[in-house]
Amino acid sequence: MAVVALLLAVAWLLRGPLFGDEVLYFRDLQIFFVPMKQFLADSLRQGVLPFWDGTILAGRPFFADPQSGALYPPSLLLLLRDPAHALGLLIVFHLALAALATYAYGRFLGQARPAACASAAVYALGGWTVSSINMVNLLQAAAWTPLVLLAFERDTEAPSWRRLALAAGVVAMQVLAGAPDVTVMTGMVALARLVTVGGGARLRGLARLVTIYAAAAVLCAPQLVAAYEAFTLSNRYGGLPVTEILEQSLRFSDLQRLVLPPPLSSSDWDIFTTYPGGQVPLFLSLYVGWVAAALALLALVRGGRAGRFWLGVAVAGAFLALGANNPAAVPFHQLLAVFRFPEKYAYLLHLGLSLAAGWGVHSIPGRLRNGPASRVAWGVTLLCILEVVAVNQRVNLTARRDYYDLRDVPELALLRRGEPARVYHRDHYREDVTSVRHLYATYRRELVPNLARIAGVEHVGGVEFLNVSGHQAMLGLVENVPPSERLARRLAFLGVRYVLTSDPSFASSPDWTRAAQRKTELLWEIDRVAPRISIPETVAARASPALGEVSEHAGYSSGRQAFVTRGERVGHGLRGVVVSGSPRPNGMSAFVRAETEALVVWLESDYPGWSASIDGKAARVVRANGLFMGVWVPAGEHRVEFRFLPTGFIPASAVALLGWLVMLGLLTVRLPRQGEQASVG
Repeated sequence: MAVVALLLAVAWLLRGPLFGDEVLYFRDLQIFFVPMKQFLADSLRQGVLPFWDGTILAGRPFFADPQSGALYPPSLLLLLRDPAHALGLLIVFHLALAALATYAYGRFLGQARPAACASAAVYALGGWTVSSINMVNLLQAAAWTPLVLLAFERDTEAPSWRRLALAAGVVAMQVLAGAPDVTVMTGMVALARLVTVGGGARLRGLARLVTIYAAAAVLCAPQLVAAYEAFTLSNRYGGLPVTEILEQSLRFSDLQRLVLPPPLSSSDWDIFTTYPGGQVPLFLSLYVGWVAAALALLALVRGGRAGRFWLGVAVAGAFLALGANNPAAVPFHQLLAVFRFPEKYAYLLHLGLSLAAGWGVHSIPGRLRNGPASRVAWGVTLLCILEVVAVNQRVNLTARRDYYDLRDVPELALLRRGEPARVYHRDHYREDVTSVRHLYATYRRELVPNLARIAGVEHVGGVEFLNVSGHQAMLGLVENVPPSERLARRLAFLGVRYVLTSDPSFASSPDWTRAAQRKTELLWEIDRVAPRISIPETVAARASPALGEVSEHAGYSSGRQAFVTRGERVGHGLRGVVVSGSPRPNGMSAFVRAETEALVVWLESDYPGWSASIDGKAARVVRANGLFMGVWVPAGEHRVEFRFLPTGFIPASAVALLGWLVMLGLLTVRLPRQGEQASVG
């Protein structure tokens, strides 16, 4: 009965996206996760594992981003419906998993059924979790936390190879869910739980905890190797600046949001009226409710050691989430300098309060299985469920069913003519756009990245998990350059044919209007753009490619000239033509006719893992124009192919496959537990 009540509450919370004609769109869903999950689903339907995404940032590694969920088994749910609605199904699955896992963990800890149900309700339906719906990777990883703790503590209680293998598999699922910060926080809680175990069990448990996480790393080896490579090439390698780390810190006054409903409407709300100054918090709601808060206090008084432990987790979470507003927490954030936004540590606050609320129900006087005390406990639990659902259903806004069908956007017909065109979007702040619904409708109307990927539009901008240095250099060429012929040349150098913007300064700039033609209210077309695949007449070497200077040269911006790094082959008077060429999953194929030896230049981001072949024979990839790729071909007609495979993917996959086989073997074959001896015939 408790399980049914939890599942019904989850279904009610997302009844529109799950059963009705509505889709979720707020925040990262529209501008990041829906396009990303559609790209993943489209690739999987073609039987392709997507390693590379050529639709944003002139190409970027897709698989290396843990948020992609390329190896995460529940991502297969995306194939059951169209991506926008399938994402609702994926979210409901993880909310249900969070509820059921927390209920099971509470029961394992010794909570009575109504107490475990209260813990599950607050955890799965409370403010932090529901606010994380628009940050899908956080929700996915958080749903596995109770199972990680349950599996680890079962192994600590009665060690066995089977339990260790199961724990490693559950941790691997959390890792593949794509939120490293939640995985780290879960490990912190597991370690804290271990510290509460006395005697020799503590050292033994620590060794098994390390073994579990090491085994999980083996199971996730392909994902971790690719992500680590991207990390080493990003601005996070070596640590982020303190100011960036401490962005989005919780304020002391925000703690009242645990019991005060968020000032939101389920249909729309004004940004500046709701949040003075327009500073919207990372988590719109932290609400657990008055009932859960009272139960947590009861756990402090009557919940014993277990209740106080989880309240301690909550206090630690608040301490860390305060970030810049708590000088004592700053050294910790500097130590973990690869993670941003201290407000994410409110997760520990939420987890701790959820389980403390369960211990509060458990501590209600009397026997909980029968009699009046049982009815009181179930009544309090029901109040918990009703309170969090009633308040937190306002957090995530929905739109009509066809919201992600962008065919009504006028510019789309122009952008879809002929070969795929690369687009640059210039943001323009508008003071008249203050409501959330209006703001995201504006994003939709302007086909902002990454949203435009849904319609097959390729952007030179976009959002990525890690800011890879090459992409930083690319955006640095154009981000702060005013509308001018200079900007047009730089965009042409990047292969950008169209500019989408509502910025009126473009229309008022004579310099810009000489270099580009206005096609619609928002769309500009640039003249003389470098072809995506070309054979330049001249290839020169440059020791220090000053991209800003080079990109403004007419020869480079039109594709007639190219440069390579010093020491590479150069040439003059090169002649040839690209007969045909088109991108394909994880690569590109072109047919070229060269009158002389020539360099085939492809305006796709250079990144470790690319290889090339000419007529099926391996060829060396060279970096062209500082950011892109090229390959030298001899005179004649040739088939040129570029293929992308993450560095080390094959050996990492072999190691992971062996690890999964060993894990499955340990789960199916019973081995003696520690301290047992195998019987002898």
